[in-house]
Amino acid sequence: RKRGRLLAEIDRPKQHSAAPAHPRVAGRANTEAGLISTVMAEPSLLLYALAIAGANPTQSKPPANSAVSDPAAVVARYQPLTVEEPGNPTHHYILGLAYFELGRFDKAAPAFLQVTRLESEDDDGFYALGLTLRKLNRYADANAALLRARALNGSSIEIQFDLALSWLDVQQYGKAVPLLESVVQQAPQAVAAYFNLGIAYEHEGLGEQAIASYNRALERDPKY
Repeated sequence: RKRGRLLAEIDRPKQHSAAPAHPRVAGRANTEAGLISTVMAEPSLLLYALAIAGANPTQSKPPANSAVSDPAAVVARYQPLTVEEPGNPTHHYILGLAYFELGRFDKAAPAFLQVTRLESEDDDGFYALGLTLRKLNRYADANAALLRARALNGSSIEIQFDLALSWLDVQQYGKAVPLLESVVQQAPQAVAAYFNLGIAYEHEGLGEQAIASYNRALERDPKY
């Protein structure tokens, strides 16, 4: 079963300002442009949820004009479903996405936590939980969730980047360095990865490497 996942934008100004995340259904983002602007292989699950929020639930597909722009409609639709079918992780996941889009991270976190309880091997659930906990400044808990996500999916460049940011949050700069080095190798146009790698190098006393990393960020975006 595929569910939408949150993809944190890698192109953001500093390590403590996680940008709005974007859900998607399948496929990894292109390692170059995708980390800056999410490339969706399929329509967003949240967008589909938005569409069916105002549709007749007995219909197999939503009417073409049923899409709504307010994630609150998704909350209204899926909150009762999480009560009616508490064992369905997809309902909790979509509810978490909607709350995340609304900026209700205090509500999104329990929804994603429930996903991880129902599916302990779901990297998407742990990744979404980690991003949400960072929004709540619960850095240690976020780090634990992102570590679990990476253990389940070691190839995800998005997880590597956000795990590195979570290490920066708790001032574990040495642990962030190899993750960020891996990210810039896979996505050499990811400006924020170079910027945060410079921060990690600087705190590790690696001044020359820090300057080189900052310069690489500026080469890619002089206005950064």
